Amino acid sequence: MNEKKIHVAYVVNSILIAGAEMTVFETAAHLDRERFSPTVYALSDYGNARSSLASRFQEAQIPLVFLDAGKKVGIISAIRMLRTQFHVSRPDILHCHLPDAVIAGGIAAASMHIPFIIHEDQTQRFHSWKIRLMYRLLRPFSALTVCYADSIEEDIFGVAHVLDAQPEKIEYRSCTISNGIDVARVEDVTLSVDRHQKRRELGWTDTDIVIVSTARFIEWKGHRQLVEAFASVVEKVPNARLFIAGGGAIHQELCDRVSELGLTERVQLPGVRTDIYEILTVADIFSLAFIYGKGREAEAIGIAGFEAMACGLPIVVSDYAGALQHTENGKNGIIVRRDDKEALSAALTRLAGDATLRQQMGESAHHYALRHLDWRTIVPIYERIYSLLSINEGGDHSEPRESL
Repeated sequence: MNEKKIHVAYVVNSILIAGAEMTVFETAAHLDRERFSPTVYALSDYGNARSSLASRFQEAQIPLVFLDAGKKVGIISAIRMLRTQFHVSRPDILHCHLPDAVIAGGIAAASMHIPFIIHEDQTQRFHSWKIRLMYRLLRPFSALTVCYADSIEEDIFGVAHVLDAQPEKIEYRSCTISNGIDVARVEDVTLSVDRHQKRRELGWTDTDIVIVSTARFIEWKGHRQLVEAFASVVEKVPNARLFIAGGGAIHQELCDRVSELGLTERVQLPGVRTDIYEILTVADIFSLAFIYGKGREAEAIGIAGFEAMACGLPIVVSDYAGALQHTENGKNGIIVRRDDKEALSAALTRLAGDATLRQQMGESAHHYALRHLDWRTIVPIYERIYSLLSINEGGDHSEPRESL
């Protein structure tokens, strides 16, 4: 008799193309379907098909449920909708990402005695006091809190338990599991992309030195500093180009700043792109120097940086704790002082002017990504956790129980 599959339900705010949403997709997509059955519940799709991962969920045959397509669902409504869904789908465990989904999913799960995981997708210091309070109230009812960086777990719990292999048992209420990238997809793209043709499509020549950055256009991602630092780079390396993909609140402001600096011919801001792996494969340098607010300490690379490493690019990142975890300064990238435009400019100029250095750092970054950042080695850790929590929380959850 075949063992019953463990039904894992993921709850996330949306499926827009961003770090937490990509983590949900990749985790669900790489689950062993002989043993696990995933379903993803999104509070909204925001009606933005171009910036959505919906097609990728469909291709991967991952069931996707929008609580209210085209609208943003309030917390109370989301709790009611999720409870209704869970009465039908009967998940064995919930894995919740991002504040609204954590709060709604956690309350719905706790009220039905379904074990749930809180996933910390960003440092808690970005949260409002109301969200921090709700997380604090929910944690005693959660089965586990998963953090994406050890600095985040230390900030919340005062200690870090880094899992880089499948645990024998769940010993703690929290752990750190690094995000990853789809190495197989990177390898497929690398083999299939015509470098000359793709560069011509993007408006680059074969001799251009292209610096790429990919991230949502929000203040702490450091885009403005990157544009201003690039103004100095292009003075020393005239064939340098800057390509910043993404969308967000400060997009127009960045466009205006590029114009003010007279960089319109050298800087491209094309908006959201769905061919990031192809772009990274034919670029030369990746830069994403975060500028967190005072008192905030978090990761400094992000999934975008991991993707660049896998594509064989040297990376330039800020000196936050997460950078030290994945970047060996001077070997697979360059770590610069945070909020230091001159240091960023110097690092980019150094790489832009030295092809040998770019190649050496890029190869080292690529090998690091293959060894440590492959979802195919990270997801089995989650699979083991799901299995252990399903057993520890009572075994058979085919009939979610109501609390009295």
